[in-house]
Amino acid sequence: MKYSIRRQLALVFMALILGISALCLFANTFFLEDFYVLNKKNDLISNYRKMEARLRDTSDYNKIKDDAIALLANSGISVILTNSSGKVLMAASGNDDLLKNQFYDAVLLSKNPEYVLERKNEYMLMKLIDSNIDSEYLVVWGPANDGNFLMLKTTLQSIQENVKLSNTFMLYITIAGAIISSVIIMYVSKKITNPILELASLSVKMTNLEFESKYVVKGKTEIDILGENMNTLSSTLETTISELKTANNQLQIDIEKKTEIDEMRKEFLSNVSHELKTPIALIQGYAEGLMECVNDSPESRNSYCEVIIDEAEKMNKLVKQLLSLNQLESGRDNVSMERFNLVELIQGKMLSFERIASNNNIKFTYSGPESIFVWSDVFKVEEVLTNYLTNAFNYVSGHKIIKINAEIIDKVTRVTVYNSGDNIPNEDIALIWDKLYKVDKARTRSYGGNGLGLSIVKAIMDGLNQAYGVENCDNGVKFWFEIDNG
Repeated sequence: MKYSIRRQLALVFMALILGISALCLFANTFFLEDFYVLNKKNDLISNYRKMEARLRDTSDYNKIKDDAIALLANSGISVILTNSSGKVLMAASGNDDLLKNQFYDAVLLSKNPEYVLERKNEYMLMKLIDSNIDSEYLVVWGPANDGNFLMLKTTLQSIQENVKLSNTFMLYITIAGAIISSVIIMYVSKKITNPILELASLSVKMTNLEFESKYVVKGKTEIDILGENMNTLSSTLETTISELKTANNQLQIDIEKKTEIDEMRKEFLSNVSHELKTPIALIQGYAEGLMECVNDSPESRNSYCEVIIDEAEKMNKLVKQLLSLNQLESGRDNVSMERFNLVELIQGKMLSFERIASNNNIKFTYSGPESIFVWSDVFKVEEVLTNYLTNAFNYVSGHKIIKINAEIIDKVTRVTVYNSGDNIPNEDIALIWDKLYKVDKARTRSYGGNGLGLSIVKAIMDGLNQAYGVENCDNGVKFWFEIDNG
């Protein structure tokens, strides 16, 4: 795979190895020589101070020479001690005459800053070149006790040659290390990526709802824990899907039964409405003819005719509402979603009820935002609000307060219609949404109600998939519904 983890791991580790090797070569080339010289300088100065302190402690040159010989053997540092006349008092080197000449050279060149590396009261550090053998060396010399002079010398090997040799060796090590590391990295990355590929294959099978395959746990690594969790997930999904299929099958049976019941109920309502429509129209027509043509007492005729017409209108209204409700519950009523200002709709309905409120001394108010845009069927929302307001005006009593409130709650707007008056009995709250149900039958009859208004509200809100409800509160009742915000 082009973007496989195995390939990426190998490239990353190879880059690290080559980068570290290149850094080592760079450090060798540009800094090793300076480091070597610095180390030699520090070593030379440190041993000079030791020898100088040794001279202050004893004047036995044999003991000092033993120390100098040991220093020559262990560190390659030559030591010479002379008096003020230039006579060699003690020397430890491979060539005492050469060392003496080098001491004279150091004294003669001590005034030349080109050769002086460090100048102190107790010593002077210099870097000199022996032209006879073409070799560089470091010397540190200074006054000792009794007017004598002490000098220590160490040769600087050909550091450039050593650096080149070191770099060549480093290159060979890098090549060998890269080859060996490549083999190890490919093996290790394969051990890491193979379980991941196995898990990837298992996830593909789970996507296709194939739950038979399981990951074989080989240890306690993070990948093994992931594989064990995927095995658990696979078993859980298999069980859950099995349960869902069983539940879905039962739900399908329930839906078919409900559909059958709904069809029977809708058919009944449709038949009843159709049967009532014709006699209602005849009653209304004959009643109107009776008012115009009967020759008996005008007052009596008009009284009976008005009752007949009134009843006919109520029955006609019932039929229309039944037909409307049947259409809503059957799903044949189209929903036209649009964005509109809910507050403007509320204010419009308040204007249409304003005269009724004024004539009956009802305090009719609105509280809420000045503008709320929502998404819904404006005509159906208006019908719900109309039914709530009609219900409120028919049942308002006590302080005679009707209040509309609009409140934005998360992503929906809740509209509440409150009217002061008696509470709805608790046993009736769940039934008021049923068709033709009346809490107070006498009162409902008195204002011409038929118990279908709240049933229409229920059908509309169910069709819009929105929440609605009713609550008893202090000295009144509160009906509410919700709409999605725009």
